Amino acid sequence: MAFPSPRSTKKDPLRSLQQPLQWLRSVPAFSALDDQVLRPLACGMEEVSCAAGQEIIREGDFGDQAFLMIEGRAEVSAAGPEGPVTLASLSSGELFGELALLSEAGRRTATVTAVTPVRLWSIPGGALKRSLAENPHLRAQFNDAAEAMFNMRFLKLCASPFSALPAGQFRELSGKLKPLHIPAGAVIVRQGEEGDSCFVVRKGEAA
Repeated sequence: MAFPSPRSTKKDPLRSLQQPLQWLRSVPAFSALDDQVLRPLACGMEEVSCAAGQEIIREGDFGDQAFLMIEGRAEVSAAGPEGPVTLASLSSGELFGELALLSEAGRRTATVTAVTPVRLWSIPGGALKRSLAENPHLRAQFNDAAEAMFNMRFLKLCASPFSALPAGQFRELSGKLKPLHIPAGAVIVRQGEEGDSCFVVRKGEAA
């Protein structure tokens, strides 16, 4: 079923930047930045609305903007072997769509669908990319968030026993994953040794 594009609220050229600035400050990654850094982002922000059931972004599409939820609920999903798999839910104050702006491919890694009518801010990708390039600390925080989302996606889609955990526990667990690069021939675990970790193979084979 095809959905219409998110509807943009008509922009008042004289409107104050105070409201978008306040919303940007509510995002942890932006909270420590001063207004001189945030103002270019706020200048390009527009309020958009979506009906329940409408796709806001679609997995695989090219992404040129991020979104910040104002009100309503949305669901994040990704294509799995047997159909869409729910990865997370979004509500007021949460940022999404920024991952496509961090990669060279620029493609959406998940689909976000409005569960209820939603209002959100759109943040232009060009301005956000410039802010990331000019603020290494901000870039590092976005990279950490991207890694956390990748871990959640990986655990959900790899049919691991953890995928059925409640959302809060699953998010906590995925946040504790640490990448390990093991060379061919190396021993990962040894019979008889005490074990205090478990492993999930992301790439390659182990025997």
